[in-house]
Amino acid sequence: MVFPERMHRSRICIRQDGGFSLVELLIALAVGLLLVSAIYATYIFQSRSTKQEDLRMEAGQNARNSMDVLSRDVRMLGAGVPTGTCSGTLTPPDKIISATNNSIQFRFNLDAYVTQLTAQAASGSNTLPVVSSSGFAAGQLIYISDGVCWESMTLAAAPGSSTQINLPTTLSRTYSAGSSVNVVDTVSYAYDGDPLELQRTLNGGTTEALANDIDYVQFKYYDSSGTQIGSATPYTGVTLTSSQRSSARKVSILVVARTSREENQKSSTVTYEDGTSKTDGYHRIYLESDLQLRNM
Repeated sequence: MVFPERMHRSRICIRQDGGFSLVELLIALAVGLLLVSAIYATYIFQSRSTKQEDLRMEAGQNARNSMDVLSRDVRMLGAGVPTGTCSGTLTPPDKIISATNNSIQFRFNLDAYVTQLTAQAASGSNTLPVVSSSGFAAGQLIYISDGVCWESMTLAAAPGSSTQINLPTTLSRTYSAGSSVNVVDTVSYAYDGDPLELQRTLNGGTTEALANDIDYVQFKYYDSSGTQIGSATPYTGVTLTSSQRSSARKVSILVVARTSREENQKSSTVTYEDGTSKTDGYHRIYLESDLQLRNM
């Protein structure tokens, strides 16, 4: 015989061991939703942080790429450009052709193509006997110099042989054995903020962008005593004269790159030395380099 009280207790035990009440299900659901929400919020935060870090790394890479190429060229400024005055009758070519607060143009031997005469090259001759013509090609501007006198011309054709350079015109002076022959290039760097690119032009050819999202570029020039040449406040509209350019012995370069997109919940104000001020959510990378002009 089964007693009712024992049957009642048996049913309660079964419900407690093998099932869930509605309240328990709601609690479990709420806890699950909280966990999912926390996991999702963590994922979103990490995803945004990763994207922001990627953007900052990209901006830093843009700044470094621009500064690396620019610094390499500026360090070689004037290399291969003759300094002789030929007893005062010949003015040496400008090593720095133009210089402003946000641009510079100069001459130098980009790829170090240089050779020497193996024998005298007489006035009126249209060939140069050289140690090696390697690296010399049609279309290149060359300078022949004995340290006192010099002249330049653009090659119309390839060298005649590995030890001879054919000239498009005859020499106006006589050069002794050992005189140097340099390929000289002209490079210009310019930035105007539209577009956000530091632009490089070599030998008057196609202008290329070294990097995108460059927010600011600044050049400052100093003489041998460390005094700034062409200072101004705000630092804008600066254009060095010929005598000022020839007295330059150091160039200080500032490159500022920014992220390609604004960051969430970020806003700050930046003011540059040229007087421009910006308030936005971009993260900026600043790189500065002081370069001695060893060939001036």
